[in-house]
Amino acid sequence: MSVFQNRKIAIALGATALHLVVFFTVSYLLATHGSSTQMLTSQSDQREYLALADQMISEHRFALAPEFPSETFRTPLYPLLIALISVLTHSFWALFVVHALMVGLIVYLIIRIGELVMPPRVAEWAGIIFAVSSGPLISTVMGLGSDLLYTLLFVPATLLLFISLERPHRKNMVLIGILLGLATLTRPVGILASWPVLLSIFLIPGALRIRVQYFALAVLSFALVLTPWYLRNASLSGTPFL
Repeated sequence: MSVFQNRKIAIALGATALHLVVFFTVSYLLATHGSSTQMLTSQSDQREYLALADQMISEHRFALAPEFPSETFRTPLYPLLIALISVLTHSFWALFVVHALMVGLIVYLIIRIGELVMPPRVAEWAGIIFAVSSGPLISTVMGLGSDLLYTLLFVPATLLLFISLERPHRKNMVLIGILLGLATLTRPVGILASWPVLLSIFLIPGALRIRVQYFALAVLSFALVLTPWYLRNASLSGTPFL
């Protein structure tokens, strides 16, 4: 393993450690000042994520409450992650540890992308800046939010695109489509944000026929991931949407 590979891992682990320290420090300060740690999950979106996860575990359905109809305005992947962590660890707070691990993985992937387009030191600083920026820190400290999971799925799709600009492979096109589809099932904004990545496949060197095949593979994989949720919502509401 090269020195730079070790540095990537060290920076990623440092980012995870930073977010764990920040989270537990904030939790401790809230507890010592008589504030409930429920403040960390007080936003309406956060309460809905918890309610959806709870219904998935207890009622095996995607709804906000037993008396409510099945939910169609939320995408399922982040509540599913909460439910899986809850079932596996029996601890809601384990989710915050998973958030910190996500930050470390994203930092590692950002540095990997940076390696391909900029000097190594600049790539490292790009990862560090992400780790200490307000968005990830708020996601770690303030509670539940799908942003980190969305980013963790979107960034490797971007990495695969950059790799494919040098070494294209059909397998990478399928993975790009799957990752972008899963990102969209985490945050619906992915239905728009994915297209710049998908269209960038045409930047891959080679014959136009081959690039069209690559693009078609990625789009087909993207669509196949989303289709079950579109059909589910269409069966419930009469309209196919995320």
